[in-house]
Amino acid sequence: MNQIKKYQKKEKNNIEVKEESSNELKQLIILIVFIVAILGVVYLVSVLFEKKDYSYIFDNTIDNSEVQYDEVIVGTMLKQSESSYYVLVLDDVDPYYDVLTKYIENYRNLEYKDKIYTVFLNNIFNKKSKVDEADVSNLKFSGTTLVKVENGIIKDSYYDSYEISEIILKMAKELEDVA
Repeated sequence: MNQIKKYQKKEKNNIEVKEESSNELKQLIILIVFIVAILGVVYLVSVLFEKKDYSYIFDNTIDNSEVQYDEVIVGTMLKQSESSYYVLVLDDVDPYYDVLTKYIENYRNLEYKDKIYTVFLNNIFNKKSKVDEADVSNLKFSGTTLVKVENGIIKDSYYDSYEISEIILKMAKELEDVA
């Protein structure tokens, strides 16, 4: 009798375990279906309400950007490809700033003999080169300066904005006379 009770008890425990497993499996399937349904609804809502044009992402047209070769930073001003050129270091507080930038723009439109690069001291990369006392040999500038470079070596430097403007005008005039 004792054995029969044990067998019945085991059988009862087995049935309970099977029922619990079956209930857990049903709950898992319901949970998965519920998550998939929520994701499906979110996807459909986003597709229906967001009809933006994303063709620009897949657009294969080439942007005609222009690379700027005339402006350099102080660290590269002695490393340009020409053997002889000028570098105009511009300080935006200089009263001749607008005049000099206009002269440079006009000069670059001509078939020039000597290239003129520009360095803007207000550029974040050139901030450390702006000092109170100029030391051109160490590439330290206190204001607008025109530097003549030959083979990577500074040959001449001019500090007076009026004199610099006259030099640029003279260079442009020589080119106009030749043409």
